[in-house]
Amino acid sequence: MNLNQMLSAAGVQSPLPFGDYLEVTLPFNGVPRDYQLTGLNLTLKNHWYGLWDDPGCGKTLISQAWSLYWISEGYKVLVVTLSNLIGQFIDDFQETFPGVERYVQIAAFNKSPAQRVKLEEKWDAEGWPQVLVMTYEGFANLCASKCKLDASWFYERGYRVMCMDEVHKRLCNVDTKLYRQLKMWRDNGRATPLPPPHNETVF
Repeated sequence: MNLNQMLSAAGVQSPLPFGDYLEVTLPFNGVPRDYQLTGLNLTLKNHWYGLWDDPGCGKTLISQAWSLYWISEGYKVLVVTLSNLIGQFIDDFQETFPGVERYVQIAAFNKSPAQRVKLEEKWDAEGWPQVLVMTYEGFANLCASKCKLDASWFYERGYRVMCMDEVHKRLCNVDTKLYRQLKMWRDNGRATPLPPPHNETVF
């Protein structure tokens, strides 16, 4: 099964330009399960949708296919997760969709402050990656330094969709600075409402 076939099974009518060239490669020659296709359909139809599936049920596959769909629509994707999962997310992306790096640039933003400054300068000159993976702390720090009034800094660089992983570990308190920053993203006028802070993975 390739990406276009997976998306079609999830209800997407228009094929992605690169979807025929990306095979969905799962352990033991597996194929996406019905509940994963249903989850993908729901995340594409509903903004700020939360997947509540148990650990190990394959939410990462859904988030990757979801990201590739929105990239094909001209958006860039901001993935926010725990620090110890950044490398795993990128490795899984490249293993599940071999050759994806030929069509999509995926980068981590978990560098030192000096390295992040250099990356910002480089990407401002050459273009920012289509998928940017960072920690919740990294997102909060960027908001604090770049987004004084709204989320324009992210939007101007093309990041108009977001996938939040392990969100229940970071958004359990609506009074936190991080929650207010994500609410700012919502209130920028070009996003959709923030869900209650108890979901596992939010798109």
